[in-house]
Amino acid sequence: MGKGAATRGRYKYELWPANNKFFCGGKVITGPDYRNTFATLLLVIVPLGLFFGVTIAYLISHWRAGGYTFLALTIFFACVSIITLLLTATDDPGIIPRQSVEPRDVIRNPRTGFPLPKEIIVNGHPYSLKYCETCRIWRPLRASHCSTCNNCVERFDHHCPWLGNCIGRRNYRTFYIFICTTTILCGLVIASASVSLKLKTDASLFHHSDSQAFGIALASPLVISFILIVYCFIAMLFTGGLFIFHTILVFRNRTTAETLKYSWKEVTTLEPRGFHSFYHLICGKKPSSKIKVGVERPGRMTQVKVVMHGEENGRNEMEENANHVRSREWNKLHYLQQQDEEQQI
Repeated sequence: MGKGAATRGRYKYELWPANNKFFCGGKVITGPDYRNTFATLLLVIVPLGLFFGVTIAYLISHWRAGGYTFLALTIFFACVSIITLLLTATDDPGIIPRQSVEPRDVIRNPRTGFPLPKEIIVNGHPYSLKYCETCRIWRPLRASHCSTCNNCVERFDHHCPWLGNCIGRRNYRTFYIFICTTTILCGLVIASASVSLKLKTDASLFHHSDSQAFGIALASPLVISFILIVYCFIAMLFTGGLFIFHTILVFRNRTTAETLKYSWKEVTTLEPRGFHSFYHLICGKKPSSKIKVGVERPGRMTQVKVVMHGEENGRNEMEENANHVRSREWNKLHYLQQQDEEQQI
């Protein structure tokens, strides 16, 4: 029996009830719109290829020191941008596993049938927990249910259609670094492309006017540099705006969902703000995933010495071990009560 057949059916993601997509044996987690990640990746890689092939090549041949400086900086920020893009798009954002049964402490409104909020005290302040009908859990503070992925996510910020994944507690740091480095990368491309056009224009000023010299520069392959300036300027307006917006959110310790719903006032006293919030979100330790799990080893079939009625005893032993394995798989797919209580804290 092959390895795939031996391990089939013991991964939690194989019976995943939500809309997420899993790859590489469940290690890679994306949203249902994961194809948008490839489109975003092309929007970064294709302009970089043109930039290195035209703009940087011209700068190195006509301004060696500046060309190599721009080359080194661009390679560094391009690598960080692409890596953080992929990490954000393929990581668990902080999905809270569903429960198989409804908790016993759910009290419903007798008229409407909707569950009533659960009152808790955190650091001396009262808060209300909302019950999620889909996930059958008491939603932790600052968590929200993503309608696209159909999951509850810890410290849910938003679902990013460009990356095809939710932005939550576990991948917010890589998302923030991605928009930061992409903004810097756009600025570097604009600066180096402008320098290349300036050098080409200055080389023609001895025999032509300013407008004619600039037209000659645009008639050369450096027209790619001009296109890159326009493209990166538009991209920088988008990524730069996101970077400034999320920097404000980080220092105020808010999420995009809380800002849009104007619900941030409910949790203003829950966590610190300012540099403490920045350090906690960007530099703090990444919490462990609640859904990334390994493969359980199949139960060992113990050999029984053949004595009187040995075949019957051996058969009973194998059936008992098989039932134990199935029971363990069921407990893995339907979460233990201890894990359920931890998710409600």
